[in-house]
Amino acid sequence: MNFINFYGRRLSHLSEKSQNLLDHVLPKYLIDVNDINNILLKANQTHQEVNLEIGFGSGDFLSASVINNPNKFYLGVEVFLNGVSNLLEKIHNNNVGNLRLYNDNIHYILDALNENMFDNIFILFPDPWPKSKHNKRRIINTNNLMIFHKILKPSGKLRFVSDHYNYVSWGLEHILGSGDFIWDINDTKDFTQAPVGHITTKYERKALVNNSKITYCDFINKK
Repeated sequence: MNFINFYGRRLSHLSEKSQNLLDHVLPKYLIDVNDINNILLKANQTHQEVNLEIGFGSGDFLSASVINNPNKFYLGVEVFLNGVSNLLEKIHNNNVGNLRLYNDNIHYILDALNENMFDNIFILFPDPWPKSKHNKRRIINTNNLMIFHKILKPSGKLRFVSDHYNYVSWGLEHILGSGDFIWDINDTKDFTQAPVGHITTKYERKALVNNSKITYCDFINKK
């Protein structure tokens, strides 16, 4: 199948340490698409929550979540091998058994997933693809939202965080326009302040230093 890529180059120069992590540590966590539903079904039986992070970047959020919440299961997807090696460096000294990784096009996973697999989907600071001709590459789009609605459990949560005004507007238009999600807010603080328990990422720290306006959106799945 031909999928739209949501990324550019997958790889830049890797250090010897990073390459070693990819060669010897990554295989422990890699997930096979053909076995993904069996793994997630088992995770739902043995863990308090099952979570998906799409595009985990340097792995700040994912590594801290995995280490601090051993009773919760996480599937992380990231195509950039530099980001994958950064995550592995953060976790490889910890004996974590609640993490699996996938480092290819997210659509190979999305199309394979059964319904009601995840309690939460996290999309934190995705590439905004600011040029209009590239908007179709955005991970938030009509087709993907239909899949998110399917794979999230009833009342499951979709978290979308961005400091790109145009992408935030795009995201709100598409997510709320789908009719499948509820944005339960009562005050501007509900989307301008980080949620309780939120883990600040490297990109987010940079945005805060630059005084960028960050929007934190939590949407509840309607089923």
